[in-house]
Amino acid sequence: METATCGSSFRPCEIRLAVPGAVRSGQACRTETAAPGPAKPAAPKPPPPAPRKSTPPPPPTGPTATMEEAWEECCKANNNDEAQSTAAWGETIEKLFPGKNNSDLTPHDWGKLKEKFADNVPV
Repeated sequence: METATCGSSFRPCEIRLAVPGAVRSGQACRTETAAPGPAKPAAPKPPPPAPRKSTPPPPPTGPTATMEEAWEECCKANNNDEAQSTAAWGETIEKLFPGKNNSDLTPHDWGKLKEKFADNVPV
């Protein structure tokens, strides 16, 4: 089989001639380009950045108390009037801890509540 050089100005190439003399030097190559070799595998993607380590909030400070201790202080602040104490209890919890109920409060929350009632104790 005879070969000839294609005269393409874009990319000269060597072609095989099925019929001798069919393509002359200087003529455009009309053959299909050869299929490229196996594709190179894509570079692996870098791993996603590690999540930032968030600093935990500092531990709560201040006094602690139990619910019972806070209730006793509430009753003292309301002259041991049960109805008045019950109303003040609910209002104060809602004011200090919006959207929370008794089961959501921590010992530090109870300490804060107890202090609030201690500030209102009649002398």
